[in-house]
Amino acid sequence: MHPETPSDPQRKFIDYQGLPLAYTDEGDGPTTIVAVHGLPGSIRDFRWLAPALDGAFRFIRVELPGFGQSARKGYVRMTIGERAASVSELLRQLEIHSATLLGHSSGGTVVAHLAHHHPELVRNCAFIAANGPSPHYPVGVYNALTKLLAYRAGRAAMRPVLRRIYRVLGFPKHLTDAALLFTTLDAAATDFAQHRMNLLAVSQPCLVAWASDDALIDSKIFEQLEGVVPQGPRLRYTRGGHNLQKTKATEIAKALCDMLRT
Repeated sequence: MHPETPSDPQRKFIDYQGLPLAYTDEGDGPTTIVAVHGLPGSIRDFRWLAPALDGAFRFIRVELPGFGQSARKGYVRMTIGERAASVSELLRQLEIHSATLLGHSSGGTVVAHLAHHHPELVRNCAFIAANGPSPHYPVGVYNALTKLLAYRAGRAAMRPVLRRIYRVLGFPKHLTDAALLFTTLDAAATDFAQHRMNLLAVSQPCLVAWASDDALIDSKIFEQLEGVVPQGPRLRYTRGGHNLQKTKATEIAKALCDMLRT
């Protein structure tokens, strides 16, 4: 379930490496939750979860470089660590010294990286339909595609191909060509061996939520994720798909509130 009315606050911006990095900031409370979207994604991915929290926490959503209204310098790959660096810089500029990090899908790789390498910043983790310790897509195929995307002619030729691929995978048709290009580049740059090491190093309590009917990530990978991260709420749904932060916003918000208040 989710609230009747979504939350779409106006974006704010910080300067990140000379370019704008977009985020939203709403709610109030002693605890801050920072939400990181997947690939592709934007702050709109959490427009149903924010009102479900009912203002009990400060809720910040960030748009990673190249997505939404955050800019990126050229068509270059960004590793997990490079994407995580943009989030840690946002926290620094907003003077947030400790937060609960919530990652949807590939946003979970950013959360795990920060929890491992900057544990002082992370109070708790929440992994929502998030990447597990094993790949759920053919990384080699994405690496091959990135060789074509290095050139302007290759990017032009690949745009209709990528539109078709991501439509078949179930992503919405309103996604821009740039978002699909950056998604492909960053998916290829995702080092799952590194991600597994980050997950194993996490020491903070972790909420893990997933659904059996997720069309992108197999249930076995979610079970692996549950097994390698520390204890915390475990939310398993028969139905809900990949975007649980929408379809199960109310349930996830309640679990978050219970975890943070204890």
